[in-house]
Amino acid sequence: MKDKSRRKRPFGVIVLVVLQLLLVVSQVLGWAWSPIQMGGLLRFGQMTSAFLFCSALIGILITLVVAAGLWFLKRWAWFLVMLQLGVRMLVLLRLYYSGQPQYVEMLLSVLTVFYLNQREVQRAFERSPEAEEVVWMT
Repeated sequence: MKDKSRRKRPFGVIVLVVLQLLLVVSQVLGWAWSPIQMGGLLRFGQMTSAFLFCSALIGILITLVVAAGLWFLKRWAWFLVMLQLGVRMLVLLRLYYSGQPQYVEMLLSVLTVFYLNQREVQRAFERSPEAEEVVWMT
């Protein structure tokens, strides 16, 4: 017998999780490819490279945590994707206008916006009336 209190995971949420995982793959490949593209100018002993590596690693870990939160239909994950998407799109626009377009990440961002704004996805992350009652009672 199925528990009726469990929410069904919409197709759009599954796509969002896959897009987040593709973003992680894109970030990892981009980081691995950048020293090759720059002719080995990035060395891990340099402070700038270490900072960039750590910030990229933190970004990847946050993206993985958000993907897990989306999978389990956590409201905070939807909010973090929106926040992450806003920052990412600003950075991608800056890179685009500086002559370094990141077309794969731009495409993933546009697809993420599309699926985040679907009605079934937004409904999956809405607060239920029962959850509102619990918040007000405590």
